[in-house]
Amino acid sequence: MLGDAPYNNEEVERLDRLIDDMNPQLFGVVMDRLFAAGALDVYFTPVQMKKNRPGTLLTIVAPPEARALPEVFAPRYGSVVPGERGGIVVKGTTPRVPLEAE
Repeated sequence: MLGDAPYNNEEVERLDRLIDDMNPQLFGVVMDRLFAAGALDVYFTPVQMKKNRPGTLLTIVAPPEARALPEVFAPRYGSVVPGERGGIVVKGTTPRVPLEAE
């Protein structure tokens, strides 16, 4: 039955960095490099920074030993606001089971 599979829980690190002025055309390049460096998930979120300036929140989900991942792109691709947020979170996954359509 779908939904009955047990969760596999693992601790991962969530790292958030604010980006000030990166060219949006480079988001894909940065994402590819972070995945190649060991990130499990990467996403970009548009945010309003102080003084109503547009910015981007980069969130990286990675194994705890990969804490230096944000340095893969900075400062090469844009201005990164000093400071980092995040912490250890629990990621729950279910095993993939192939199903055939009837």
